[in-house]
Amino acid sequence: MVRGAKLVGQSIIAYLKERGYPEVALHFVKDEKTRFALALDCGNIDVALEAAKALDDKSCWERLGEAALQQGNIEVVELAYQRTNNLNKEHINKILHECTCIRIYDNFTILYCLCR
Repeated sequence: MVRGAKLVGQSIIAYLKERGYPEVALHFVKDEKTRFALALDCGNIDVALEAAKALDDKSCWERLGEAALQQGNIEVVELAYQRTNNLNKEHINKILHECTCIRIYDNFTILYCLCR
């Protein structure tokens, strides 16, 4: 019975996602990996950040950093790059290409800028 209910729940979540309503499906999901994926699908960086913290997985942090950069959420970009130890020249160049200003101190690039 429980197994059948879980399959029905997964089917409903998949249906909502396929129909373009990942933000609705997000309300019904408790699994952090699924919440993370749905949050990125609907552009909810805050929920994705909470899921990434719970999962603490490098690939999640990398995906979160990319999504946050696309939305111009520089604080989350910085956090994601710090968590993956990936605040390197390639990432800084990518951010510089997308953003209009930076502030550098203590050998770390702290980004406060307007992104396109």
